[in-house]
Amino acid sequence: YTGGDRGSTTWTTVTPVVLPGLDGRSEAKTEKLLRKAFLHAGYPPEVVERLDLTWSKPGFFPGVAHADRYLAPDKVTGPQYHVRATFPEPVLGPIAIGSGRYRGLGTFVALGRR
Repeated sequence: YTGGDRGSTTWTTVTPVVLPGLDGRSEAKTEKLLRKAFLHAGYPPEVVERLDLTWSKPGFFPGVAHADRYLAPDKVTGPQYHVRATFPEPVLGPIAIGSGRYRGLGTFVALGRR
């Protein structure tokens, strides 16, 4: 969850991100809301605008449940997606974004180091 002592450029969720708003099933809106979630988590705008983002309902790891199978905590609402984020430079974890980040959702693990 930390990316080791040097961090990692590529991270993926083990619990889905709850978007901070409704995406209307629009890919452009989903991407905008994901970038907003990274900004809310404290990442600088210059890093967030350079993120390479991929999202889907099925998880990126075997055994990770479909994003809609996770029950969001009380009063946490919004579309849920598993996300893979590639940063321009290695970052240290832990990384948690989205409306449920303080309650166990939107948690990322490092995929590799550069």
